[in-house]
Amino acid sequence: AALATVGSSNLDPLSLLLAREANVFVRDDAFAAELRGHLQDAIAQGRRVAPDAILQWSPVSRGLNWVAYALMRSALFVTGNRY
Repeated sequence: AALATVGSSNLDPLSLLLAREANVFVRDDAFAAELRGHLQDAIAQGRRVAPDAILQWSPVSRGLNWVAYALMRSALFVTGNRY
């Protein structure tokens, strides 16, 4: 049987170490096929974002993004969680 996972957990330090997130693993062919179809539809309707798109952000937006990143790194350091 096919295995599918659905949930909010990501493979990043915040999700794995600090956040209370979870995934559910489902072993069911019909469910996995339906989920795959939904994901393929979402991908087909999506659009690629170029890595240099951040250069179009305003200086304030880029600054706030950097501050948020620095705060998250500081929180991980203070809590003793390393990755």
